[in-house]
Amino acid sequence: MRPAKQDTQPGDDAACPLALRQVDQLKAQVAQLQAQVDRLTREKITSLDALEDAVLLGVFRPDADDIDGMQHIISQTLEKLGALLPFEAMAMYLVQEEDASFQLAQCEPASMRDLMERETDSLIEDNAFAWALSARKPRLLSARHVPGRLFLHPLATASRIRGMFVGLLDPTLSGLQDMNHSLASILLLSSAAAIESFEVYAYIKSINRSLESNVARLADSERDLIDHRTQLQQEVEARTADLSLEIQERRKAQRALQLERDFIQTIFETAGALIAVLDVTGRLKHCNHAFEVITGYQTSELKDRPFQELLAFQDAGNFFAASLRRLAQHGDVLREELPVRTRTGARRHVSWSFTAMSAGDGEAVGHVIATGMDMTEKRSAEDALRDSEARFRAMFTEAGMGIALFDVSGFCLDANPCLAGMLKRPPHELPGTLLARYAHPADASLLAGAIKELFNEPGTTRRLDMRFVDCEGRRLWTQCALSLVVARGGRTAYGFAIIEDVTRRHEMEEALRSAEATYRTIFENAVEGIFQAGLEGGFHRINPAMAIMFGYPSPAMMAAEVPQALELLCTRPEARAALLEQLATQGHVANHEMEARHRDGRTIWISVSARALMDETRTLRYLEGLAEDITERKACELILHQKATLDELTGIPNRYQFMERFEQLLTQSRRLKQPLAVLYIDLDGFKQVNDTHGHHTGDQVLAEVARRLGERVRKSDFAARLGGDEFAVLLLGSAVWEDIFHVCQSIIQAVTKPYLPPALGGEQECRIGASIGVSLFPEHGSDTETLLRKADVAMYRAKQHGGNTVHLFADPVQPFRND
Repeated sequence: MRPAKQDTQPGDDAACPLALRQVDQLKAQVAQLQAQVDRLTREKITSLDALEDAVLLGVFRPDADDIDGMQHIISQTLEKLGALLPFEAMAMYLVQEEDASFQLAQCEPASMRDLMERETDSLIEDNAFAWALSARKPRLLSARHVPGRLFLHPLATASRIRGMFVGLLDPTLSGLQDMNHSLASILLLSSAAAIESFEVYAYIKSINRSLESNVARLADSERDLIDHRTQLQQEVEARTADLSLEIQERRKAQRALQLERDFIQTIFETAGALIAVLDVTGRLKHCNHAFEVITGYQTSELKDRPFQELLAFQDAGNFFAASLRRLAQHGDVLREELPVRTRTGARRHVSWSFTAMSAGDGEAVGHVIATGMDMTEKRSAEDALRDSEARFRAMFTEAGMGIALFDVSGFCLDANPCLAGMLKRPPHELPGTLLARYAHPADASLLAGAIKELFNEPGTTRRLDMRFVDCEGRRLWTQCALSLVVARGGRTAYGFAIIEDVTRRHEMEEALRSAEATYRTIFENAVEGIFQAGLEGGFHRINPAMAIMFGYPSPAMMAAEVPQALELLCTRPEARAALLEQLATQGHVANHEMEARHRDGRTIWISVSARALMDETRTLRYLEGLAEDITERKACELILHQKATLDELTGIPNRYQFMERFEQLLTQSRRLKQPLAVLYIDLDGFKQVNDTHGHHTGDQVLAEVARRLGERVRKSDFAARLGGDEFAVLLLGSAVWEDIFHVCQSIIQAVTKPYLPPALGGEQECRIGASIGVSLFPEHGSDTETLLRKADVAMYRAKQHGGNTVHLFADPVQPFRND
């Protein structure tokens, strides 16, 4: 059978290059993955090396003294951190037990010491130290004095804070890898544990030195006992001749030995200390009742059990085995403070003394006596006492108020820096002196009497408002609280005073009272109206001038009769809305002119300068300010404005207002791209009316022309008298010449109707005509001067054609249009 013929598709040749490109892409991805695997492998090796360094960090030299050993741990820590992360500078701070302060232990490199000190001071001021210590977590922060970031990590163990590591990272470092970050934390935690172990080791060394001294004294006593025993043996040998006497002495000694054994057994069972008998391998053979009570185990449960299983620290077995070997070799007393784990899992701190039991010939008999004193409560009490003293001293020293301790006679026992600063005296000057010595002479007896009453009535507190005097003689107003500190047994230990300087507050209160009196005088006697009003209600405060301004007999009557203050002050709703918007955005208004309502119902104008008062949510609630009656001034301004903008003869706008309105409409037309037509009107035959009937008749004719002109234009249009017998009209939005021409013809028809001026008795008529020139925006110009000039040119061309006609401006090369 022949194979089936495969059809060749047009796209097969194009598919081959696509497959090759996909293969190349897969190869590139495989190469990238291989490079990433190599990088992760290198990081794994580096991380394992760093982890091994962290584990070995706690190994310190037992033969090193305190300073060298601690410095060795710190140097090793900084060296390993420098190998783990790219630090430009590293600083290690340790906590001082005396005052709980941070002391710089080492800085690498040493040339960066001052810079790291400044950065650390900034971190303490920003509470970054406090945050890291309370959270016991590392933290990354931006450095203040140099480019780069700071890496903070507390040196903390389960018992307490040991110190703080501050590292300045390389500013070129783009990111901190999570693994390196974690290894740095492990390294620093190991460093903290090593520091704590070294401190415990140093403490144990000091105890051992003390115990060795005691052992030496016991050895001297033992030699004295041996000498005494030798002397007794010589006496016994001298008496061997008398056998009966020797037997009696022996029986007597046996009875004494039995009593001694009974005595020792009683002590063993009733002693408050932990006592256990061990064999040379460290297995428990016997223990007393106190041992059972402290550990929670019965003797039957502990028998033949390795003693090191009760110890609660790592590698206890090897440590205790080495201690037993040292005890067997030297036959000395071994003293150690070793923690014990009870049956319930609790941890107890016990101070142990291990003594080898030997025979008279000096050979070990295979037993060790372990005696222990439970130090758990003592250590807890000592730690609590140290913490309490540190807290009290910190509060006493850093308090923002003056604190003084005094005895029953009122003599100062101690004073904090704040009190010394208040009195402007050296801190060492206050102890040993009477507190009343620094009081104001008028208040000294008050302070002395309060101290006397305080000690006569324990359990009470005295509060005084009194004055002190500093070394410069300046009077200080203070508030004092006097109390007693009672020691154990109900005995009064001492008294203490908390003194707060309220001089500034007292001065401010005096100034406030004076200012209130001054404000009250100004408020009552001011000629301007002063008010405070709610935006949703009536007036809160009104002075007499305000009530008189609005026609009320008194402020109280005005406040009672006006339910809505804002509607009285600003009657127009749109003006009131604008006022509120300005107050909300700017917070105040100055010389704001508003129409207000008088008590008799008439409208008056007032000028208000006020500010807005907000509530806690920043919402406008109140308005307070000054108001002035400007009704007469506004009336004068209105008259002046009318005279300046209206033609006195005709009552329509004059040339000044026409040009102002012309500019406004032209600006509007440019913005909205609307057409604008300018009509320049000149009366025909008006000079003959003046010459024939006089100027008084001519004035009456001009007034009637203005009236007829106003009837022929729309409200959106604008008509004005330019002067003499010339008028002008602005047609807004008119783009078709036929519409403009129709308006012009309507104006000519109105003007040409006969006039019956009252000056002629209303019977003799006058006739005039009108010539109109037209210019258009934007065809004929884009400014008022050009458009008005071209309309004037077109008007003269209309006159040249006999008058009573309309002409549209055209260029000189084009004829004027006259439809």
